[in-house]
Amino acid sequence: MNMKKLRKHLSAVLKHWIALMSGAASVAIGVFEQSRGITAIPSWIFLIISTGCFFIAFHLAWLDKDKELLDKEKELQTSLGPAPEVVLEWQCAKRNPLIAHNLRGSTAYHVKIKDVAINEDRLTAKFEEVSHIQEGASVAMLPVVTDKFVKPHTEEWNAINDDFMHVLEITYQTWGRDFDPVRTALFMDYEDRNGRQYRTVCNIEFDRFKETAIVTCEPPKPVAA
Repeated sequence: MNMKKLRKHLSAVLKHWIALMSGAASVAIGVFEQSRGITAIPSWIFLIISTGCFFIAFHLAWLDKDKELLDKEKELQTSLGPAPEVVLEWQCAKRNPLIAHNLRGSTAYHVKIKDVAINEDRLTAKFEEVSHIQEGASVAMLPVVTDKFVKPHTEEWNAINDDFMHVLEITYQTWGRDFDPVRTALFMDYEDRNGRQYRTVCNIEFDRFKETAIVTCEPPKPVAA
């Protein structure tokens, strides 16, 4: 904290301290004097009250600072406009692409699903970055799947190398049990037109035996640069 900010903070503390001492503390001292029938309280009691007011004032000054930062953040968000909200949709079927849909806000840029790795890279699924998705628009996204147990350029490899269903099947084989659906999460990062970064987390509940998948996406959250 530089000297200018320190002086500003101490000034805020002093302002709150004076207000406390001239308000609640004065009333408390007056009540104490009247109840004890004295005209002046002992110095040690005054010291305790003034010290207590100082710590309360210090805390109130920090609360003021937090409110100031929050207000500035709200002003910044208002000036930048509404953030895009990109979610994932998927129809449970072999070789169906994931659909990235920009529900509202503004155009989303550099949309990228984070690469998936299962069981120490036994299987990896990588997604190419999409340059932008306009508000209300959708883009189909296929993974590039690599499975260490599948030999490249074979019929089996051709069947699974862009199949998201295979990713979920291996997820079930790795973590699923007792015929229960297996749950996994996909992380999607993107930016708005001002370069602010966001992340949407989409959870997929995959039932291998019913061949169904439920996709639910959380609201996007800002990502610290």
